[in-house]
Amino acid sequence: MSVTEEIAAVLKAKAEGLVTKSSKILSEIMDPAFVYVSSGGRRSEKQAYIDRVCAAVDWSFGHQIVEDLQVVDHGSFAVATITLHDRFIHPGGTADRTYLSLCVFRKEGDRWLWVAGQTMTPEPVRQG
Repeated sequence: MSVTEEIAAVLKAKAEGLVTKSSKILSEIMDPAFVYVSSGGRRSEKQAYIDRVCAAVDWSFGHQIVEDLQVVDHGSFAVATITLHDRFIHPGGTADRTYLSLCVFRKEGDRWLWVAGQTMTPEPVRQG
């Protein structure tokens, strides 16, 4: 399996953990020193990120679809850039959002751990 395929598998597990609000799945794929910066500029460490997703009662993920995955393998770590298509479910309905994301992974034995992430709203495509 290529590094890109291995990272894709971690991202698939991440999406499952987000949708099912599984702290177990998320804990297993995240590095203990994990850090994340949201599109709104919020910084979270591992437990705060897991708590925010898994304990939320006013919203949840309907899905997270990964597109345009590009991975640069640096041996003991890898950097991935991706486009994410997220669906959020809230009391008022659903909201679909597209983000650009940068994720860093660390190789530990035969598996990759998600070490860091940063997500942003992409710049609108200009017409003409």
